[in-house]
Amino acid sequence: MTTNNRINAFVKLGNLLKSNYGQQLIEEWAYKAYQKNNWFTPENSINAINSIANYYLDEQNLIQWVSNYNLEKIIPKKVGVIMAGNIPLVGFHDALSVLISNHKLYAKLSSQDDFLIKALFEQLFIIEPEFENSVNFVDRMNDVEAIIATGSDNSSNYFEYYFKHIPNIIRKNRTSVAILNGKETTETIAALGSDILQYYGLGCRNVSKIFVPENFKPDFFY
Repeated sequence: MTTNNRINAFVKLGNLLKSNYGQQLIEEWAYKAYQKNNWFTPENSINAINSIANYYLDEQNLIQWVSNYNLEKIIPKKVGVIMAGNIPLVGFHDALSVLISNHKLYAKLSSQDDFLIKALFEQLFIIEPEFENSVNFVDRMNDVEAIIATGSDNSSNYFEYYFKHIPNIIRKNRTSVAILNGKETTETIAALGSDILQYYGLGCRNVSKIFVPENFKPDFFY
């Protein structure tokens, strides 16, 4: 597949998800995901999938993103992705990055989030069957040539040792912060509330530390 073929396939996936039929599918997936993992409420799963459709799979966003690279010269490698399961579809962007750059994906799914990503890829395979040759769901990363792994500080030590001989991106625990100047509007504070509480605060991008000016009065914030 050419880069344009891969982009077009993901754009079609995004358009499908935004269609009336796609919205029905998303609702069905969201309730099935909730049955497997009660932290994945339908509201949160629907929000995650719609965000992927509207931003990650937007045609202009994809074109602008890949324009920074010469993807046609890439020699395909087997790239392993060890996915987290703290929030719905948190590993999708890693999978998208591997596939859009013409590599082969070897994905180890979290037991907490092993339904939604397979549901998305089933639709991608219908749109572009060639992707089936590039996507593998595996339990072990024995033969990969590069790795992207997301986990805790403890698991990252294992990842760094085990995958030290190949190119790797290894993510540890993260904390996101907000900085307030005391002049925030009601709308800004409400948006910050979502940044803190959405997905029950389980995401690495959920704000868990706030810096405020001296003598800041928290009444407005609360």
